[in-house]
Amino acid sequence: MFRRGFALKVVVVVLTAVMLSSWARAAADGRSAKYVFLFIGDGMAGAQVAAAEYYLGSKAGGAPSIGRLCFTRFETVGLCSTHSADAWITDSAAAATALACGVKTKNRALGIDAQGGKPQNLCEAARALGMKTGLVTTVTLNNATPAGFYARAASRADGYAIALQMADSGVDFFGGGGVVDARGKDGNQPCAIEKMRQAGYQIAVSREDAAALKPGVKAYLKTEDGVMPYDMDRSDAQMSLAEITAKGVALLDNPKGFFLMVEGGRIDEACHANDAAAAIKDVLALDLAVAVAKKFLDAHPGETLIVVTGDHETGGLALCGASVVASAQRLDAQKGSVSAFLPKVNDLKAANASFDEMLPAARGFFGFDTLTPAETEELQAAWESSLAGRRQGGTAHRAAYGSGQPLLVTCARMASRRAGLSWTTLNHSAAPVPVYATGAGGEMFGGCYDNTDICHKLKAAMGANARGFPSARE
Repeated sequence: MFRRGFALKVVVVVLTAVMLSSWARAAADGRSAKYVFLFIGDGMAGAQVAAAEYYLGSKAGGAPSIGRLCFTRFETVGLCSTHSADAWITDSAAAATALACGVKTKNRALGIDAQGGKPQNLCEAARALGMKTGLVTTVTLNNATPAGFYARAASRADGYAIALQMADSGVDFFGGGGVVDARGKDGNQPCAIEKMRQAGYQIAVSREDAAALKPGVKAYLKTEDGVMPYDMDRSDAQMSLAEITAKGVALLDNPKGFFLMVEGGRIDEACHANDAAAAIKDVLALDLAVAVAKKFLDAHPGETLIVVTGDHETGGLALCGASVVASAQRLDAQKGSVSAFLPKVNDLKAANASFDEMLPAARGFFGFDTLTPAETEELQAAWESSLAGRRQGGTAHRAAYGSGQPLLVTCARMASRRAGLSWTTLNHSAAPVPVYATGAGGEMFGGCYDNTDICHKLKAAMGANARGFPSARE
C-alpha cells in the first residue's frame, strides 16, 4: 500500500513538473504553440461525430462497437455554445465570426461585431506574430466560414465584395473550392481571381499545378470552379481535403510558424439535405485531414496545437435506430450523395414520368431492395409533389419538404431511417458542439464555454495576448 502511494506521488510530482515546465516555456516567449491548426466541421456536432464512429464500427462487423476517429482520440474534450447575437440558432456567418474574431454578431454578418465594429481575426493576429496563414475548405472560398477569417461584410450574401477581399487579405494559402460570383452577380465585374493573380498569388487547379507550388509563394489551389464534390462522389482524379491540407502545410511551414484553418464545409450541406451517407463520409474525409495535422504534430511535439470543432449543428440528427445505428451496409448501398441523384430526377420530371417509371431509378440509387406499403406511399406522395412543384403544394408542401426537392428529401430520410438515423429539421439547430484538442496549449480547451472563447484560447496559445488580446489562461 505504501509503495502504491509513494509511486502515485512520484507520478503526480513528475506530471506537475512537466506541466509547470511547459507553462514556464510559454510564459518565457509569450506563446505555447508555434504551429496552430483549427479544423471546423460545418454543421458537425456530437451526433455527426458519433454517427461516423458507429459507421466505422459497423463496417468492422460483429458486436456493436465504434471505430475511433483521429480527433476523438485527442486528450482534451470541451463543449461550446453556438448562439449568435440575435438568435439562439446561429447561421454560419455569425458562427465563423465568433470563431475567427472572438465576438458575437448578428446572423448573416461577417467579420464584424453586432455594432459594426471590426475586430481582429485569427489570421491577422497570427500575421502580427510573423506567422504564415492558410485557409482550406470544401466549399467556395468566399462562403461564410472561410470568409470569416479574412473578410468583413454586413451580409454574407455579398459574395463578390467578399471575394475581392481575398487578394488584399494577406493570407498566404487558399485551398479548396472556387469563388462564387467571381465577376459579380451580373458577370460583368472585374474578376476577383484575376485580382488575386495581380496581387502575386499563384493559381493552381490540378495536382500537377499543386506539385509545382513551392514554399515562399502565395498560392490559391482552386481544385473546382464551385464546391468540391462530396467525398463519396469524388473521383480518384480529384484532390481530397487531406491532400490539399498536406499541400498547405508544406507551403506554410517555416521557422516562425503558421495558422491553418481547414473546413469540412459540405458536412453542413449534406445535413441540410438530411443525407446521412454523404454527411458521415465527409466527416471521415475531415478526419483524414486532421490525421495530416497529427502527423505534423508528431514531428513537431511541444510546439503544435490542433483544435477540431463544429460551427453549429445542422439537421437535428438523432441516433435512434431500433436495431442498428449508422449501418455501414445500408449506408453503403447508396450509390452517391443525394445531390448526385438530382440530374436523374430532373430528367424524369422533364419526361413527366409516372411513379412506376421513376421508382426503379430511386430504388437502384438508394439501395431500396424492398419497400413496405407505407414507404411506397411516402415515395409516391413525394413524386407527385415533385411533379406539381412548390406553388401548387403551398403550406403542406413546405411543412413536408421545406425548400428541398420532395423526392430527394424523402429518399434521404428513408435511407437514413433504414440505417438507424433520423432528422428533426432541414435547417440548423441550437445544439452545442464538441471541441477536441491536442498538443501545445490543448489543455485550455476542456470544459464548457462559448464559441467566442475558442478564438481567445487560440490567440493565447499563439501568444497574441502578449499584444493586448485576452488570455484564456487568466
